[in-house]
Amino acid sequence: MKTKIAIAVLSVLALAGCDQLQSSQAPRYQLFQNPNVRADTFMIDTQKGKVWRMTTITDVETQPTVWQPMVVIDGTGDTGITNKEFLERYPLTKKK
Repeated sequence: MKTKIAIAVLSVLALAGCDQLQSSQAPRYQLFQNPNVRADTFMIDTQKGKVWRMTTITDVETQPTVWQPMVVIDGTGDTGITNKEFLERYPLTKKK
């Protein structure tokens, strides 16, 4: 009988601890959807600041849906690349 009571008490305490942890910390990965365009769905890593966009690859016969990483431009370089790094990776081209 004491064992069953101990298990019940520990279970309640464990569940209470889980609820407290979930409410005090945001999940690391969060999904966001543009309310105006259904196809715009994004996944954000709240710890590192990385962003992915849900994309369907239409060049492949099965047309898989994948998370495509996005380049985040951040002036400080804390969560992405700086403006200078962006221009080095993707140089401006003249329009014809």
